[in-house]
Amino acid sequence: MKSGILLLNKPTGISSSRVLTPLKRTFPGMRIGHTGTLDPFAQGLLVVLVGTATKLSHWFLKLEKRYIAEIALGAETDTLDTEGTVVAEAPVPTFDAIRTAAQQYRGTIMQTPPMYSALKIDGQRAYRRARRGEMVEIPPRPVEIFDLSIEPGNGNDRAVLSTHCSSGTYIRALARDIATSAGSRGYCVALRRTWVGPFSLEHAVTPEQITEAVAPERNLLSIREAVERLRVMPIVTADSDTVRHLRNGKAIEHRMAELSLSPESPEETLVVDDTSDDAVAIIAHSEDAWSYRTVFPEGAS
Repeated sequence: MKSGILLLNKPTGISSSRVLTPLKRTFPGMRIGHTGTLDPFAQGLLVVLVGTATKLSHWFLKLEKRYIAEIALGAETDTLDTEGTVVAEAPVPTFDAIRTAAQQYRGTIMQTPPMYSALKIDGQRAYRRARRGEMVEIPPRPVEIFDLSIEPGNGNDRAVLSTHCSSGTYIRALARDIATSAGSRGYCVALRRTWVGPFSLEHAVTPEQITEAVAPERNLLSIREAVERLRVMPIVTADSDTVRHLRNGKAIEHRMAELSLSPESPEETLVVDDTSDDAVAIIAHSEDAWSYRTVFPEGAS
């Protein structure tokens, strides 16, 4: 069975880790991992790497994201979502106050992540410490909000936030901060991730669609296609002799002529594929020499 990238539409009510469990039976013997956690109450796009595609995880971790969130105004929960307990209340602000407050959160901002988050504090997950009743101090950190808009929700105590942000941004914290800046309190009652880098929820499949498919591998993007969309490194095609050479892990330098590249190439990392568009290897140029980043087994991609 071939490796690749799966665009999964995660449903609400399940963690990002648990939603992968049935996929491990669908792709037996293959490594499977996601590239960015979604909270259990959230839904939307989860990018899943299958098989040797897990070797690409480095290039997925810092991708920009897009979300749509529904915010309840006038109250705040300890988890900043529907799974928590109300810990503060305040008057519901006008929509104009919310819209004005939201504009403060464009560009690079300092954000304090939620106490209930997967961040490690002193070697332990923050949410585990919080569940034990510990006070968790999480320092603020910079995140970037490239764009955001806010619209009225269903009722005067609801607002709908759409945002395009950097990796590491907590939308629950953004909802909290916007509401607080408007003189109120707020928490997320719904959250949907619609984009991860160049990958869209529109092209995602549900867990049932993949586990019930006769040929589930047909739902996978190839390694080459994913790299093309990411635009993080060039792709070069090698002849059959060079492909064998690379798959055997032999020295790279004297094969660079066949790849139409030289050690002086400005590109630090590139993907080599064969004439069938199957990924062969990722190689990197540094310190005046070429070296392997990873080699893909034949037929795996």
